[in-house]
Amino acid sequence: MKKILFTLSGLVVLALIVAFFIPSVQKNQVFISNTLDNIVASTMKPASWIKWDSSVRVAWQKDSTSCNFRADAVHHVLLLNIPGKEIKVTQINYLLYQLEETKGSQHAVFIFSIVPFVGNGQSTSFHNARINYDQDSRLLYKILPFLKPGSFADETVSGLKSYLDDPARFYGIPIQFKNPADTIFLTQEKTVTSKQDIFKTLPYLFKELDSFALAHHQEPIGRKNISFEFLPGDTTKIVAGIHIKQPIEGDYLVKCKQLPGNQVLVSGVYEGAFRDRFAAYRAMEKYLYDHQLLTVSADFERYLSPLPVSDSSIIKIELIYPLRSSIAQ
Repeated sequence: MKKILFTLSGLVVLALIVAFFIPSVQKNQVFISNTLDNIVASTMKPASWIKWDSSVRVAWQKDSTSCNFRADAVHHVLLLNIPGKEIKVTQINYLLYQLEETKGSQHAVFIFSIVPFVGNGQSTSFHNARINYDQDSRLLYKILPFLKPGSFADETVSGLKSYLDDPARFYGIPIQFKNPADTIFLTQEKTVTSKQDIFKTLPYLFKELDSFALAHHQEPIGRKNISFEFLPGDTTKIVAGIHIKQPIEGDYLVKCKQLPGNQVLVSGVYEGAFRDRFAAYRAMEKYLYDHQLLTVSADFERYLSPLPVSDSSIIKIELIYPLRSSIAQ
């Protein structure tokens, strides 16, 4: 029995050794939760490589003067030279790319294509895509993939996917879909004609709303909400809102509004100076555009921190956009 087992073990080892020397082509498909245009931009712009490729980022952070990046728009070639390595990206056409890595005498190359995602019986979607790439390998690694060493192709595509799939990294803020926890609002609006008036008006509006709710035997719950509409000049229309548990009748100043309980919201979290929050608006608007999402009502800021008292106040907000449910789903 032992002799048989020994013989079989020897045959298995021999087969694996032979498999190591048999060339093979490994085909890979990687789903990317982002648009064709964003995949292309992240592949062909040096600034994007700094964000998603670990070797380029480390070299840049250590000594940016030792890095040499060159984008040739005429020949559609990107060259990234960092200490000890050169990466060359050639755009063969809009959907096909060749990537080369040279480290001393070692040279690695692979080609990937970008394919609009088609799945679950749906038509082609241009806000999701697949990256397909082939790489030379060994039959052994098809049989025992866990033995496969890291490769330039795998590491590059993995880094690109990780960056594009993560809204916090790609858009600059965490973004998620959600349903509203509190759906009933009391709102009051006021138009101001200078930026300083904003900081004086906000406490006044919320004080009025709290008093109105208490006068109708309702306890304000949850966070404070504000929608800003920027009009010509320095004029701003402010709509302040608080949550209550039960609908009540409003008056000529205070309105009672309600979101459907199944309303789909997309929200991004911003933390920083009040005056700089417009970067979060731009990020959210790009996210909506990239993912073909349509809103059904005005966006608003939900304050997770005290209200601002000046442009330099440090705030933390959720920037919320109510969506057409059918689109988000």
